[in-house]
Amino acid sequence: CFVSPPSKVATTTGTPPLELAYLAAFLRKNGYKTISIIDGFGEAPFKTVLNGDFELRGLSNEDILERIPKGARIIGFSCLFSKDWINLKHLINHVKARFPEAITVLGGEHATATTAHCFDSCPGLDFIIRGEGEIPFLKLVEYISNNKGELAQVDGLVYRTSNGLIENPGKRNRAPDLLPWPAWDLVPVNNYLDNGFA
Repeated sequence: CFVSPPSKVATTTGTPPLELAYLAAFLRKNGYKTISIIDGFGEAPFKTVLNGDFELRGLSNEDILERIPKGARIIGFSCLFSKDWINLKHLINHVKARFPEAITVLGGEHATATTAHCFDSCPGLDFIIRGEGEIPFLKLVEYISNNKGELAQVDGLVYRTSNGLIENPGKRNRAPDLLPWPAWDLVPVNNYLDNGFA
């Protein structure tokens, strides 16, 4: 299950979660069929919710928790903008409390740029994938689901150990044209198009 967070209310527009649609499509191409995307902004672009000292545009954290499939084994989050981390770190912690057996994974520009801070401020976070996520995420899924490969082989993966963070070196995808078309069927694209958000 992939989760794109709601936006801070100061943001009046949103964009479809392209990165998650690509990840979902790549997993499908490699045989994984039970995939869902929860689009925190796109599923409720005109809903405003109060969360602590700030307002969000989109689904509330509780709405998102209720939408996560009960048997989800891996829950991935995207954080492109630092403003979204203010709420997303709390959401990840709530998800880990509700689904303690699930693995939580974070990607996106904010996670790539502030990896150590993300781990320090979010105890419920298990892994971060820095940089382009399609191939590394697939390797991580194969490791978790089928005990295939090793964590050290997952490019750009960062995770905690008793000795501190382990940071695997990243590798760029030199053949982006080989990625499948994004899984737009999992995203409420019309909520963006019909309302002028995309």
